[in-house]
Amino acid sequence: MGPGSFPWLLHHDLRLGWRDFRSGFGRLGARPLLGLVALLLAVMHAAVWGLADEVGALADAPATRGEAEALVLPAAGFVLLLMLAGTLNGATKLLYARGDLDLLLSSPASARRVLGARALAVALGALASAAVFVLPVADDAALLGHPRLLALYPALAGGALLAAGAGLATTLALFGLLGPRRTRLAAQVLATFVGAGFFLALQARRLMPGLLPAEAPADGTWLRAAVGLPVRAALGDGGALAAWLALSAAAFAAAALALGPGFARSAVAAAGAGNARRPAPRRSRSSARLFVGGPLPALRLKEWRLIARDPWVVSQVLLQILYMTPLIALMWTGDGDPALGIAPMIVVVTFQVSSSLTWLGLSGEDAPDLLASAPVPASALRRGKLQAVGALALGLVALPLAYLLSVSASAAAVAAVLALLGLAAAVALQSWHGAPRRRSSFAARHRESKLMGLVEMVMSVLFGLGTALAVLPTAWALAPLALAGGLVAWMRPRRGSAA
Repeated sequence: MGPGSFPWLLHHDLRLGWRDFRSGFGRLGARPLLGLVALLLAVMHAAVWGLADEVGALADAPATRGEAEALVLPAAGFVLLLMLAGTLNGATKLLYARGDLDLLLSSPASARRVLGARALAVALGALASAAVFVLPVADDAALLGHPRLLALYPALAGGALLAAGAGLATTLALFGLLGPRRTRLAAQVLATFVGAGFFLALQARRLMPGLLPAEAPADGTWLRAAVGLPVRAALGDGGALAAWLALSAAAFAAAALALGPGFARSAVAAAGAGNARRPAPRRSRSSARLFVGGPLPALRLKEWRLIARDPWVVSQVLLQILYMTPLIALMWTGDGDPALGIAPMIVVVTFQVSSSLTWLGLSGEDAPDLLASAPVPASALRRGKLQAVGALALGLVALPLAYLLSVSASAAAVAAVLALLGLAAAVALQSWHGAPRRRSSFAARHRESKLMGLVEMVMSVLFGLGTALAVLPTAWALAPLALAGGLVAWMRPRRGSAA
């Protein structure tokens, strides 16, 4: 591999991608990390053993191949959404994260070669993220005597190329519409919600049972030709696989080569976006009048404004609510009691959102020295921040709580009481153990304290289970709630220890 060649550039990009992946695991060495990946793959192979046998048997018989296609159709959509989310993030990093694209484009290396290597690295990253979930099915099916499912390997590679082309084109379109400063946040938010679509699609049959077909569309329809192409390719149809790979390669080549000049211009614009001068904010008279009533109203307004003008934080908070939709579907079927799904959602969302916002207010402050030098007692500053957190968290669940009140007053009372307890627990845990970081590190706030991430997950499960049992009602509700209280007490710092 000569310096500046396509393989050399691709190897460089893949090495940087591996370094970024390793950084998410802190100080874990390469060998333990590879062991963890191997363990994950072993677990996935064991988990999909039965599914691989079922799909392989259906795909082998021409009479039942339609059932196999209907089974694989939603899975194909899930995987494409997952890879699209990954390529959107990857395309955003091309322009912003490393800050070296404009430097590489000014080097003697061919611009098409540089952009092609970067684009292929994005596609390979998306392929790796989906391979963990998909390829164990192909391996198990081959071991069980269904080798036609080995077509999943090239079909998945084609999906990664198509997703990479779509991600690059979408990022450039956002760049043209929104400009360099706003595109980064817009692409990150879009990728996050596309990833949420992948998660929610896993529950689609339960959420929308009437909208998903029991079998694949009939032969000859345009829907089967358009939507069923990747499905038939994955199930070993040679003609469909060839067409799928040709379509994916063409889309990727168009994005990587035809959009190359646009990416070059965008890279230069993105490099200079951080140096652009921002207009000085205007001081409004209404903001000045807030200090007449004391510092707390101004502090609450400051916290709300910081959250409202950060689309990335807003998207993460909204995702926590969006991820509760499958919880409602799991606990409330069409003929069941809606309170059984809505009440736990209210409590769990209140706890999770309160925990996130409390971290932002107490541990994610970007100007702690400035606030510490303010002529306001520290207790008043803390109280103002917590008031802002509590008002916002409870405001987010006000409408679901009002609807629940119209359905069942007793369930609404249970949800309201437990939501307040969840708010108090979240505030206490973050006050004791929140790891200080900059607000921009919101998504990675648990890297410093893996224990807090685990505790939050366990507390969410206990609060959700306790709320559901309390709505039934049954005395067993006291068990998970008591465990949650015991966990909070156990997390409380001991006297003489650092909080």
